[in-house]
Amino acid sequence: MYYRIIEEPKEDVYRQLIDLAFKVSDRFQLVLRKDMMSNVKRAMKSYEPILSMLEPSLIERKEASEWASTILLRSDAFVYEYRITDEAREVMESLSDSLYGWIQPDLPEDLAFLKEGKAWLTTSSHEGWCVISPENTRSSKWLVEKLMTITGLKLEKVED
Repeated sequence: MYYRIIEEPKEDVYRQLIDLAFKVSDRFQLVLRKDMMSNVKRAMKSYEPILSMLEPSLIERKEASEWASTILLRSDAFVYEYRITDEAREVMESLSDSLYGWIQPDLPEDLAFLKEGKAWLTTSSHEGWCVISPENTRSSKWLVEKLMTITGLKLEKVED
């Protein structure tokens, strides 16, 4: 069983979801896809201010063709994995006011939150979808209860 977000969380709903995600998770990911850059070197330079804001929380940057929401067949991307910190949460809430606002070329995309190596909140920004898998956390019942308290968060329960 998982939940699908059926309307993009924006403004206060987005901030409440991010706050909850930062309480549940131990890591989060953002992605910069090379296939969405006409000039990788120049594009990466334009992302430096954003990446530097998150730098203190950076755990790892790797090049990969697969991450929480995507498998690319002919390209790869820079996948950034960050630790959960109050400073990182503030950056995430200040740079975007919506969940799918994390989209290239303006910002890194495909925000995902992980707990013990398992993605429990996964987005594909350019496709406009988000899936929440509570069973990928140790506190799935608590998480579902907390999600239901976010006024304006529209979820659809999907049985496997």
